[in-house]
Amino acid sequence: MGGLQTAAVSLTGATTLTVDNKNVMANASGSAFTLTLPSCYTAMADGLTPIGTELTIIKTDASANAVTLATVSSETINYLGSASATYVIGSAGGVTMVCGSDNNWYVTVSIVNLVTPGNGIFTWTNGVPSLAMANLPHFTWYGTFAGTFGTSTNNSLGAIWSPTSAVTMTRLDIAIGTAPSGCTTYPVIGVYDSTTATWLKTVTLASGTFAYRNSASVAITAGHNLSMGVQTAAAGCTTNAGTAQLTMEYVMQ
Repeated sequence: MGGLQTAAVSLTGATTLTVDNKNVMANASGSAFTLTLPSCYTAMADGLTPIGTELTIIKTDASANAVTLATVSSETINYLGSASATYVIGSAGGVTMVCGSDNNWYVTVSIVNLVTPGNGIFTWTNGVPSLAMANLPHFTWYGTFAGTFGTSTNNSLGAIWSPTSAVTMTRLDIAIGTAPSGCTTYPVIGVYDSTTATWLKTVTLASGTFAYRNSASVAITAGHNLSMGVQTAAAGCTTNAGTAQLTMEYVMQ
């Protein structure tokens, strides 16, 4: 099947596309096949360069049969920093790509099937999808303790925050300016939820240690009042802790 001179086409087999095939609906339910992209270098019929030409190719079926996009004349398809002579659409969804100034194709939009198991956007439990935490945007909230701290408990020593939407704490990073030493009891600091009177995540400081990184997965209800403080006071220190910054990483639920 040769190149088709229409703006939108529906295909079920191997085809060589042209720059006029702006939107391609590819159905591979019968079998896998390859679509050959038009040259990103050769001048068009009107003599103009194909640079800037945009194509959208969508695999419309949910079968396991792949639709493979292939280039000509050693051109490449570039996606997320990787370049290849082919690009495989393995599940329902597709891509929009544009001909770049270097005469290679660049994927500008990836159209994914959000409910396909294993696509990395959702995790699945007993057939029920939920958002994969690692793929969500991550944000930070931080507070600073100035001067010497840790000699007494204080539920609200640093920043105070009440999130308007539910969030999940994913990590708590702590940087200490003066590390404690010689303590019989080392201070415990962390993030406190005053709405429920609970400590959400705490870290015990250690002698001579200035940085702490702790993973977490703590659900925080919208509207709860959060603060940073000292859960357990230090005792018997030859050097008390001084100056700290706590950074809580979180994602929106």
